[in-house]
Amino acid sequence: MVESCSAVNCCKRRRKDVKMKFHRIPTDPNMKLWLHAIRREKFTLSTTTVICEKHFTPEDYEPIS
Repeated sequence: MVESCSAVNCCKRRRKDVKMKFHRIPTDPNMKLWLHAIRREKFTLSTTTVICEKHFTPEDYEPIS
């Protein structure tokens, strides 16, 4: 199965030859914030729903210590 970014108007797909991060949408209460951020309403979230790194800035990531 091919993983594709779920953001509106994004056609990025996970490929072996391209290094790109894909992030799963949390299934906790923060899910609503994520769906709003990617402009998806009445969207059915699944275990394979992902968002590509193009929708994040470096400040969005927390450093691992």
